[in-house]
Amino acid sequence: MKRKLTLFLSAVMAASCLPMTAYAANFKDINELPWASVSINSAADRGLVSGYDENGARYYKPKNNVTYCEAMQMVYNSLQKTGTAAYMEATKTYSYMQTLTTIGVPRWAQIATAYGLENGLVDMQTVVANFVGGKQLATREDVARILGNAMAVRYDYEKVNSAAAEFKDYWRISDKAVSQVDLLKRLNIITGTNGNFLPKNNITRAEMAVMLNNPYGVLTEGVTTKGEITEITNNEGAFYYIEVKLPSGLKNGYYAKDDLTVYEGSTEKKIPVSRLSKGDQVELMMNGDTLLAIRQLTGVDAQAKYDVTGYWDSVKDGILEIENENTGDSDEYNVDNDTLYYLDGVKIKLKDLEEELKANYKKHAYVGVMTEVRRERNSDTKRYEDVTYAIEVHVTFTEEYTTSGEVKKLSSTNITVKPEGSSAEKDYILDASCKIYIGDEVVTVSKAKDLVESGTTYAKITVNQEGDVTTLVLSEDTFENSPAKADATTYKVVSFSDKKMVLKSNAKETTYTFGSTNPVNNIAFYAWKGSGSDAEWDDVDVDDAEKYVDDLDVLEKSVYCRIETNKGGKLTEVYLSDTRSAWTLDETQTERKGTVASVKVGVLKFKTSTVEYELLSQYNRDYVDDDVITGTVNGTTVAYPLNNTSAATSSLKVFERMANDSYVELYAEILADSDNKVLKIDARAKSAEGTLVKYDDGDNIIEIKTKDGNT
Repeated sequence: MKRKLTLFLSAVMAASCLPMTAYAANFKDINELPWASVSINSAADRGLVSGYDENGARYYKPKNNVTYCEAMQMVYNSLQKTGTAAYMEATKTYSYMQTLTTIGVPRWAQIATAYGLENGLVDMQTVVANFVGGKQLATREDVARILGNAMAVRYDYEKVNSAAAEFKDYWRISDKAVSQVDLLKRLNIITGTNGNFLPKNNITRAEMAVMLNNPYGVLTEGVTTKGEITEITNNEGAFYYIEVKLPSGLKNGYYAKDDLTVYEGSTEKKIPVSRLSKGDQVELMMNGDTLLAIRQLTGVDAQAKYDVTGYWDSVKDGILEIENENTGDSDEYNVDNDTLYYLDGVKIKLKDLEEELKANYKKHAYVGVMTEVRRERNSDTKRYEDVTYAIEVHVTFTEEYTTSGEVKKLSSTNITVKPEGSSAEKDYILDASCKIYIGDEVVTVSKAKDLVESGTTYAKITVNQEGDVTTLVLSEDTFENSPAKADATTYKVVSFSDKKMVLKSNAKETTYTFGSTNPVNNIAFYAWKGSGSDAEWDDVDVDDAEKYVDDLDVLEKSVYCRIETNKGGKLTEVYLSDTRSAWTLDETQTERKGTVASVKVGVLKFKTSTVEYELLSQYNRDYVDDDVITGTVNGTTVAYPLNNTSAATSSLKVFERMANDSYVELYAEILADSDNKVLKIDARAKSAEGTLVKYDDGDNIIEIKTKDGNT
């Protein structure tokens, strides 16, 4: 992307001279649209938008649509507040205002409109068609035209609108707006909704606040450059040297103090400079040659950087104890005089670190540990054993931490979560001000409990300094940033011991060693036990896992294995089974139950769920082998069973009719695979309303015809 650097530098210098005014928002209706609340407050604090004073309270009215005059005024405010508004002579402004008064543009919008006309942000044809009277509602593409033309002061349009073409409804964007939409998309000022830009839709005040916040950062924080960190060193706490390889292949070096602002991912969450690592993909925010901030786009995760990660508990009697980040369990590692300690990348003595821990007792101490296995003689057993030592301990303080796992229990005050990769469950207290989300929607505890009780539900929780949950996000799916990553490969076990395992797939053998870089207490082991529908995964320790494999070897039965790894590629879970079919029947599949909302185009939706479930083309198939889901329908064992106890026939067609009937409330319990394909359905009508057709007391049948025409 080409940048007009001369204009940019002069604009940044102008912006640096502007006094900033605080606009305390405190809008009473700020939570009507939670996804926009942060942007609305931020835009108001920056003076880009304003609210309404009614009955002694302030309102933003986020759902109201924006008029063309309001949009022009807001864009003009942004240019003024960032110091990028070009100088305009008073005589020129006055001449425009005479014309605008004549055609009927409201006086309050005339200066902004005059600026827009003079600087090419808007043309007179658009003003005459949409600004007169001040009440015409603006479309999303016309606002993008105005804002895009404003951003073109810094950035050039591209001949090929490849960014705009990423929108599914690209074809609906008019030719006169497509270049501006493309520019705003490339600058990440607009992102769209579910892949669409919706150009002809009106734009709301909430959407306007979001759209204005992004260019404010671009205009004030400067241009950004992406690259990969190739070197990062710390000069004993004085400063950091960060070398970045740019897309051109050139390497630039930057010096930064430890108070440099570093953002994590696409969020506004700040992390210490010490969390940056060689190999991180970053975005540099520059003002000329000065490094203003860094955004860590994709980092070399701490779990990849260290052998073990977690949260500090204590060092006592030569033992370091931490709460394992993967499992939530308490892990112990030996330490000695050779163990090195670091705080935010700077070497520190243990006694000084302990003083820092006391001083920051309200914060969470995040720990990355490098380990080493040493062969030592046990004084009690007189035998030599492998002992794991912590040779480097890296500590960073954080205000809060986030974890995720399967919800086991939820009440108005507490939540019990089983962390991914752990066999243990952990209880948390919900803070009095805890916000609960299902997707982007803020919900009540009652609605959250409905979701949890309807089937397997996962939680992403944010824990504050007191250890209480301040934010709870619920979903039927695991979270993308959760530690575990499933490997879909089913291996054959060649050998297994408490030291290592050897797996084989397609004639290729892979060895996993349980040691310093992958401690056994970092891994959860599971064995498939039982038979038929009673079979399930049992939690086992490494010794029991070894015995499970040995027993099957004695019986000359093959042992199969699947694994899961964390974001650093280290083992977190090992599943062992004597049959391949275990993974078509295991607990990783989703169970969901509740009232059916609809079945349309092969997609099932529940009233309590945000997930769409895909139906198979056929159910109740002939039973062939054990590697499919089976069940009994009308006394016959079938594959992929659909059992509808409130219908004469348990067919997919009847199920769909009942699901979509306005006068039938249909309840269903389903089993779905990892792709949300429904493998099993048990359904019954909770209620139905219609004309009585038949009543058979002997066969216990009531037949009715609903107003939708179904019988």
